[in-house]
Amino acid sequence: MKKMKSRSLLPWFFVLALLPIAACGGDGDGDACKGVSCSGQGTCIEVDGDPVCQCNIGFHADGIECKPDACRPFDCVFGYCKDPANSPECVCNEGYVGDSCNQCDEGYVLDGVRCVLAGGCEADSCGNHGTCREDGPGFVCDCHQGWAGNKCDRCAEGYVGDNCDQCDEGYVLDGTKCVLAGNCEADSCGNNGTCREEGPGFVCDCDKGWAGNRCDRCAEGYVGDDCQPAVTGDPCDPDPCINATKCEAVGDEAVCTCMEGYAGKLCNECDEGYKPDGDNCVVDIENNPCVPNPCPDRHPGGNRDKCKVQEGQAVCQCNDGYHLDGDTCVEDEVVDRCTPNPCDVEPDRNVCKNVGGSFECECNPGLADQAGVCVAPCDFNDTACTKAHNSFPWIVSANGHGSVVLNLDDRALPLGPDRSNYRYALNVHPYQTWGLNGEGKDVNTRDVLWDTYMGLRVDGVGEWLYGKVREYVGYYGQDGIPFWVNTIGDLRVENFVYAPWQLSRPSLVMLAKVTNNGTQPHAVSIYSLHNYHIGYTQNDSHRFPDAADESIFYDGDSKVLIEQGPGGALVYYPLAKDFRYTADQGGGEADPYSLLNSGQDLGNQSMNIKGQDRVAGFQAPEVTLQPGESTWFGVVTAFEPNKDAYHGAVNDVASQYSHRNAAQALQEARDEWEAWRKPAPANLTAAELQVYRTSEAVLRMGQAWETTDRSKGQILASLPPGMWSISWVRDMAYAVVGLVRSGHFTEAKAALEFQLLAESGNYVTFEHNGVQQTGVGHDYQISVCRYYGNGKEESDWNWDGPNVEFDGFGLFLWSLGEYVEASGDVSIIQDYWDTIKDNIADVLVKLIMENGMIAADSSIWELHWNGQQKQYTYTSITAAKGLCEA
Repeated sequence: MKKMKSRSLLPWFFVLALLPIAACGGDGDGDACKGVSCSGQGTCIEVDGDPVCQCNIGFHADGIECKPDACRPFDCVFGYCKDPANSPECVCNEGYVGDSCNQCDEGYVLDGVRCVLAGGCEADSCGNHGTCREDGPGFVCDCHQGWAGNKCDRCAEGYVGDNCDQCDEGYVLDGTKCVLAGNCEADSCGNNGTCREEGPGFVCDCDKGWAGNRCDRCAEGYVGDDCQPAVTGDPCDPDPCINATKCEAVGDEAVCTCMEGYAGKLCNECDEGYKPDGDNCVVDIENNPCVPNPCPDRHPGGNRDKCKVQEGQAVCQCNDGYHLDGDTCVEDEVVDRCTPNPCDVEPDRNVCKNVGGSFECECNPGLADQAGVCVAPCDFNDTACTKAHNSFPWIVSANGHGSVVLNLDDRALPLGPDRSNYRYALNVHPYQTWGLNGEGKDVNTRDVLWDTYMGLRVDGVGEWLYGKVREYVGYYGQDGIPFWVNTIGDLRVENFVYAPWQLSRPSLVMLAKVTNNGTQPHAVSIYSLHNYHIGYTQNDSHRFPDAADESIFYDGDSKVLIEQGPGGALVYYPLAKDFRYTADQGGGEADPYSLLNSGQDLGNQSMNIKGQDRVAGFQAPEVTLQPGESTWFGVVTAFEPNKDAYHGAVNDVASQYSHRNAAQALQEARDEWEAWRKPAPANLTAAELQVYRTSEAVLRMGQAWETTDRSKGQILASLPPGMWSISWVRDMAYAVVGLVRSGHFTEAKAALEFQLLAESGNYVTFEHNGVQQTGVGHDYQISVCRYYGNGKEESDWNWDGPNVEFDGFGLFLWSLGEYVEASGDVSIIQDYWDTIKDNIADVLVKLIMENGMIAADSSIWELHWNGQQKQYTYTSITAAKGLCEA
């Protein structure tokens, strides 16, 4: 073997001394915390020989699990949780009310940041125990020594007596004020303040966010166990508006722009012409003179089409971008609405154009609008562009733990003869085959998804969206987020179905955004349907469970539906504060499919009885969409292979998506993708950039990140469906180089380490047709063909025997050299030097024949053995390239 070049691999004369370090103590069998994960939301400690979970903020211990609290610190903006583990109830600070303690109590008014006493400073506003100070629309009392409370009407901490002038127990008088008795000890002020001795006692100077004489509670505006800010100084953070399109900070005051139909300072009242319907305001058709809109007929062509009910009358107002001048709507003075650029919401639509006092967002240069999506147009020639078509009719999303497949037409996906599912797949592993069972049969990855899709009820008429014409399909912003567009009457529906990287398990997020592109309001409610099969499989090779012995129940504490069956459990988590749900046998009275088709609301029913083919569904609250307005809804689905261990999946989903709505979930998915990406090469055209970003995303989605067995790091030759979602050495080498050259060193190293740790060496010799044959002929590390999902070597066989390919040795060394040179990370060589030298590089040298070429093999042509093997130029080229890294 040649001497290693110092730029990449270690030189031969480098001696790496590995000093074994023996662990102290026993063998760990007595560790009470062994195997206790605390649901991934805490730390296990041993107490009196038993495992005890110390849970993260927002979770509580239940045995050896950490379950989500019913109330979390940030749920109570100006208050605290009454019983965090068991009740969502908040106890509000003085002056605050509401479920989240973010509304002003009677007698209080918002000054833009907090609730202060309403009114002005009168003679007795603060009694005789404080000084009144006007604050915005209200006033604040600065209390005298010994007094506290918003109106200075109770004793401060440490004071007692009718006049609050005596020191409480544990306090001592220091001149005119009461201080804590004693001296400064290590824990006098906990860890949240600085102790300062003062006269006969001491005083705690609290850290920011903390209050109390001992700094043992949160100051106003701070919440949580670590007293983090609930209010940032921005009167719109947290947003006090209830039903508003936006909150705008005007000085220290929050100004709410109410949604259509709402009024009041906080948009928590129904406007004229509207009436309450539960928590919503809906059009009062009998008492709303704006229905139908009379303004277009009253002022034809006069830019005065907006109708507003005032004092019971229909009043016509100017359109956006116009204002009333006398009795005429004239165009507003031109204002640059594009500075700063507001066009950062949709992918590739960042060009802002001022239009009629407002703005429009246009596609970036080089891209064209297709069904409201900015795409690279075909610009080769008319003939080629006309004949261009998709290579295959599906689109895939994967997160390293599972994959989602969306079919784009009515043909069956290439899933096998035992399944004819023409819509979706959710594969519970990234790869096709885990390995072999005890009988030597393939253990194939299961697909547990039969059907899932969204539906709409529009003005009382319901329909499901499957089978509707897709005007555009692609990856949203070139991220691994499949996206398509439907048009249903006046409504534009944007659909998103993807495997989220926020969850380290097989999972699926399904979202819908509905926008009213018409000229009249529509009452809209979004529905979802979830039909998964987690029953029995015929054997380990069978990929598609049946729907036997399934059940679905509603967990009121977590507000999720949980489906259980012999094949595992599924958690269905709606991305909305308010929703309706149902579960039943397919075709039953409470089947969501039938309920929406008949225009009915879901009835909050579950089916916690084992049976055949259970189906779940959710419904978002009905909203009245005015022209141009949008509404969102979505559901997260997470899979757990052990049907009784669903709590872990509930915790995983809750920790990531608690208090998120569908729009926020999508934005966070996009942010996660953008944080992962590396800068693209310079000077790419718009079309080239879209291709590059899509390729970068597919590379990421093709890698497994499971931590069971030795799966982590392997890169598949192809995303599912089909038969090639298997890790081939050759394909993985080229993928590693692609990752290296695009700057993704973490992923490249994981793929290299996967191969260095995999179980290989099965084809030194092998038996075929009863005859022992020579394969590699030497102990080796890199597979002669491919790997099972569990990290064990595999080769494909036919009547001529297995494929035994030697090009993988050179390709691995080449990709390793590329990684070390680009990243500067030599630790991989130091950690695996003996394996790299003895079982890869030296093996390759030993395979060089007298003619200078590598010994005969199956090579890239995969012609198997039994006399079919030859000395291929490709194998020798890869060997030369790999050894040049040596």
